[in-house]
Amino acid sequence: MVRFICRSIGIWLIAAAVIAGVVDGIKSIAATRIVMTSTAQFWVLVSPSSLASAQATARRMLPGVWDQVVSPALQVPVWGVFLVFGILFMVLGLRRRRDFIYAS
Repeated sequence: MVRFICRSIGIWLIAAAVIAGVVDGIKSIAATRIVMTSTAQFWVLVSPSSLASAQATARRMLPGVWDQVVSPALQVPVWGVFLVFGILFMVLGLRRRRDFIYAS
């Protein structure tokens, strides 16, 4: 059951990556230059208050981590983040290969 849930989440994340890639492609064609939506831009579109609270919490709990680690990580294209996590969930949901060993 857990593997099914992991595979389902993985498929949805990969689908979201494809959709985000298509949207960026359409924006790139319309602008006649390469346009990629960063994870930070997407987070601001979805929930700006949670980004602000995450930033405040990270700066309070671990000073310097937000500026050196999290902020550069949020500049990655959103389709790449969805794709990496989708593949990760798909791998977690793989069925184990059963090796049959016959002793004579």
